[in-house]
Amino acid sequence: MALLSQGGSVARAVTGSARTLREIMTTSIPTVRFDDTLPDIVHALLEGSAHRVIVLDADGKAIGLISDSDVVARIGPAKQRGVLAALLGTAKLPSSEVTAKELMSPGVLTAPPKPR
Repeated sequence: MALLSQGGSVARAVTGSARTLREIMTTSIPTVRFDDTLPDIVHALLEGSAHRVIVLDADGKAIGLISDSDVVARIGPAKQRGVLAALLGTAKLPSSEVTAKELMSPGVLTAPPKPR
């Protein structure tokens, strides 16, 4: 599975040369299940040294994306400071039962590295 970090299957470099999807995609993005809770999401972000995780449904299909800034913005004012501190590694994560499905942005554009 790959996440497109730039739009389209071909991107133009500054020099004007065409690049393939394989050259611009990111393949090592951590995943979480739709029913995983905040501690699982933060753990995946920190373990993967990533700024985003892909949310999978029960069948393992990508259904959404959560960025570290999404977690902070969507968790609610009372827990924002604690979540931010946990993401920075300076404090323990506050308890929360919010799920990945509640925090995610729906829809993920995925593509194989080579055309089929």
